[in-house]
Amino acid sequence: MRLRETRELLRKYRDKLELDYEQRKDGRIALMGVEKLINNINALAKLGFFDADIERLKQYPNVYYGRSTSDIFIVEPALFNTLNGIFQSIIEKVDAILKVLDISIPEQRENIISVKLPDYKELDELSDFFKNLDLALRCGLKVSEVNGDYSLENFDTGSMWVDVFFSASSLVFFGKLLELTVNYRKSSTELEITRKNLELLAIQSEHQASLKEAIEKQLKLLADQQVKLLQEDGKNYDQDSLASIRKSIQLLSDLINKGTQFHPPLDAPKEVTQSFPESLRTELLETSRGLLEDVLKSDNE
Repeated sequence: MRLRETRELLRKYRDKLELDYEQRKDGRIALMGVEKLINNINALAKLGFFDADIERLKQYPNVYYGRSTSDIFIVEPALFNTLNGIFQSIIEKVDAILKVLDISIPEQRENIISVKLPDYKELDELSDFFKNLDLALRCGLKVSEVNGDYSLENFDTGSMWVDVFFSASSLVFFGKLLELTVNYRKSSTELEITRKNLELLAIQSEHQASLKEAIEKQLKLLADQQVKLLQEDGKNYDQDSLASIRKSIQLLSDLINKGTQFHPPLDAPKEVTQSFPESLRTELLETSRGLLEDVLKSDNE
């Protein structure tokens, strides 16, 4: 998990970690909302910071695993002191980690796109990724009608995320590019699989070359269909710009196909969020990418 996501997760649950309790007349103590409290702690368990505290809580199964309609547990003062000490330990760790993260992570500027890289293992894959990402952005945003600016903002240490800064106009246009890319992927998946299978065939033939050429032409036509949608907005793009945008769509499609994710700013204005396709976060693209990965796996086997 990237550092910003860790911080947001901790911030989300910080105020939900306080133990609510009440002293009873008989000297015992009523713990209220313990089930919710433990659920909140377990939501942070994947961070790995609180494993020891959670293990200590599990030593009291009636509390840790307990379920009741009222979500109230009556405990003796000694047990209360022990449980409260564990909860306070978790809170202190959360506060300490948040303080470190606030110092370490620069505040995110507006107009930032967070890009999650595929799970690369080789350095040359990283090199190819940044080359293709830059080319996709350059082709899509540097056309005369947009003249969009972008730059690398931050590479999140210890993760596979990179932040890219866009000018306001280019950010909105990039969202439209991604929407066109998603549409292109929906219509081109089967052709991409066929092309990949042809690339994996060791035997070269005249028919194979002709088929590959036909596939490339069809993929170009599918991309052109998406590019033409831009002109329906009343924009007048010249032919060079249209060809450049088509190239950008195909490059972005390939990046997404390999597992790249694009996330708009958390506090982006409505104009920006509406320009980004919601379907980027659906299972459709994951399914398309999975089909292509299966082709590669079967060849390796």
